[in-house]
Amino acid sequence: RLGVGSFVGEMGLISGRRRTATVTAVEPSVLLEVPRNAMLRLTRSVPDIKRQIDAAAIVRQFRTHIAPTATPEALAPVVERSKVVAFKAGETLIKEGDVGTSFFVLAAGEVKITKQDKLLNVLRTGACFGEMAYLGRKQFQRSASVTSISHITVIEINAERLAQASENCRHHFNGAFLEILVDRLALANTRLSQLLAER
Repeated sequence: RLGVGSFVGEMGLISGRRRTATVTAVEPSVLLEVPRNAMLRLTRSVPDIKRQIDAAAIVRQFRTHIAPTATPEALAPVVERSKVVAFKAGETLIKEGDVGTSFFVLAAGEVKITKQDKLLNVLRTGACFGEMAYLGRKQFQRSASVTSISHITVIEINAERLAQASENCRHHFNGAFLEILVDRLALANTRLSQLLAER
């Protein structure tokens, strides 16, 4: 639920993609609608406005996909060092063997995960990847490559900054990462079972 002074539609503004949620007025309301092209010109000419819109988008993505119960205040130290980044189709975000310093939330689009040029998985909007840069040891080497399939928008999060955040903030991310790792382990077990059955 949003109140006076809040704004919505920032992910459509940033990514240029279709809406991913519906907004409904629960009481008589007055809203200011700004055309996307006008807002893009404004964000290009006034950096502070772009920063505020990006920060709001990052908080909303975190609360939607990672930490639904976290307050914006709890997330603020991580949001300050995170950024919204766009990639064209076919660009490499993570290269196998490189040292990782950040992880990502996929805000819009699709990416493929490959290891030694073999396809492991395809991730879609809302997925998180690269989190071992935070969970693993320092100078952690990437174990797979991540490449954009379509034009994508991601939130890039500095792993060191998250490690320095409050225990409350880290708790939200750690819980989400645990669920991700459990899901990936289940997927790996399923694939292993299928390979054994084919022998």
